[in-house]
Amino acid sequence: MVCKNKGHTQQQNTQAQTTELMASCEPSNKERKNWLVDGGCTRHMTVDAIIFKSIDNRFHSKVKVGNGQYIKAIGKGDVLIKTPLSTKLVTDARLVLYIDQNLLSLGK
Repeated sequence: MVCKNKGHTQQQNTQAQTTELMASCEPSNKERKNWLVDGGCTRHMTVDAIIFKSIDNRFHSKVKVGNGQYIKAIGKGDVLIKTPLSTKLVTDARLVLYIDQNLLSLGK
């Protein structure tokens, strides 16, 4: 992880944060293995239904993305994330089909 405050101006920091928070809202059927740690994301989100250890498909909500639009979350549950050392359990993740990047909420 890179500390964006060191040696950067406020304008550079704002631009970097805005860029980091943008996730495109294009349909995707591809499995995403990488995760972006996102300080502005309020929920963990993934496009990959396969990685859920448990999922509640009855759960439906909307998630606000970086461009201000809302997109549908069609499930929530626990996901398994492989790291170089082990597999981690991440709870309360949302299944969101119209993102192009898995997002880990820094605040969660």
